Amino acid sequence: MPILITAEALIDGTGALHRPGALLIDGERIVAVGDRVAAPSGAERVHFEGATILPGLIDCHVHLSDGGLPDATVQDRDPPALRSLRIADHARRTLAAGFTTVRDVGGRDHLEFGFRRAVAEGLARSPRLVLAGKVISITTAGASAWLGMYRQADGPHELVKAVREQVAAGADVIKLMATGAVLAPGHERPGAAQLTSAELRAAVDTAHTLGRRVAAHAHGIEGIRRAVEAGVDTIEHGTHLHEDRAVARAMAERGVFLVPTLKALAGIADGAGVPEEIATKARDRRSDRDATFRVALEVGVPVAMGTDAATPFNRHGENAQELAIMVELGMTPMAAILATTAVASRAIGRDDIGMLAPGKLADLAVWRGDPLADVRVLEDPPLATFLGGTRIV
Repeated sequence: MPILITAEALIDGTGALHRPGALLIDGERIVAVGDRVAAPSGAERVHFEGATILPGLIDCHVHLSDGGLPDATVQDRDPPALRSLRIADHARRTLAAGFTTVRDVGGRDHLEFGFRRAVAEGLARSPRLVLAGKVISITTAGASAWLGMYRQADGPHELVKAVREQVAAGADVIKLMATGAVLAPGHERPGAAQLTSAELRAAVDTAHTLGRRVAAHAHGIEGIRRAVEAGVDTIEHGTHLHEDRAVARAMAERGVFLVPTLKALAGIADGAGVPEEIATKARDRRSDRDATFRVALEVGVPVAMGTDAATPFNRHGENAQELAIMVELGMTPMAAILATTAVASRAIGRDDIGMLAPGKLADLAVWRGDPLADVRVLEDPPLATFLGGTRIV
C-alpha cells in the first residue's frame, strides 16, 4: 500500500528545503517528493507535526564489533558468540538513531559477514551494511591491539593476495592502513607512513579491478599523499592534511573524499581510563584535526561524515554528535546534513540512497524540530525511521 508522509519540513539531500514537506513511497521506493504530493486513493497517510523529514543518515566509518570502551583489549578474549550479539546490539542502536546505512571499516574475524547473513534471514535488524572485512596493514603492533581485525601483508604481492581474500570473504570495500594508528600500542606512530607507494598501488589496482572502492586510514601527510597518488577513494581521519594544501587540492580535483572522524579524537583524548600513551597521541593531534577540517572546507575537498564509532567513549547510537562538531568547526547545518546523506552515499559508492528522490530507496527518518536551526536535534531519537519503505520505529 502506498504511504504518504507529511511534516512541517523536508530536507531532500540535494540542498533543497521543502516547507511543508511531503513524500510518497510505494513498496521500497520513493515515488514523489515535494511541498505537496497527491496521494492515490487508498494510500496510508502519516503526518508528523512540528517535524522534519530527512534521508536516512549514513555513517561512513564505524566498527560494529566493538563498543566504545576506554580500552577495547579487555574484550579480546570474548567468545565469538558474545561478540556477534554485541554486533547485533550496536547495529540496533545505530538504526534506532536514524542511521539507515553504515560502512564498517574493520570487523573482527569476519563475524560481520555472518551478521549480515543473519539480517538477510530476518534474524536481526540493522542499517544497510557496507563491509570491509579485515583492515590490511604492514606487519605492525596495531594488530596486537585489535585481535582479529588486521590482515598483515608485506610487499605488493602479499597486498594483492590480502585484497583478494577480503573480497572472497564478502567485502564491499577495502580498508588499507596507510599510516600508523592512534590506538596502536608501543612504538607505532600515527604520523608515520606505513604502506609503500608500490604496495598501495598494487592494492588499489586490485580492489578497483574487482569493483571495490578503497578507504585509506591515514593520519600523517606522507601517508595521505601516497594514498591519494595511488588512487584511493576515501581518506579516513586525514589528521595532518593541513600540512600540504597541494594534497588537499588534489583530493578536491580528483573527488577523493575526506572522512574526518572528528568525534573519535575527542573521546580518546579526554576519556578516563584510556591508556596514557594513547591518550597523549590523541591530545597531540586535536588541533591538527581542526586545522585539517577547516582546510578541507576552504579547498573544496568533499567531506563525508564518519564517527569511528567503537573508539573510546564513541558509542554506537550516538553517531549524530559528529554533526555538531562539524558545525562548530565551520560547516553550515545543511552542509553537515549533506555530508551525512548525499555526499556520504557517493563516498561509499551507493547511488540508490542518500537522497529523497523518485526511484531512490525509501530510507528516511523524521525528527522533531528543525535541524537547520539546531543540528543537535538529530541527536535525539527520531520520531520514525523507514528502511526500504518499512517503518522500523
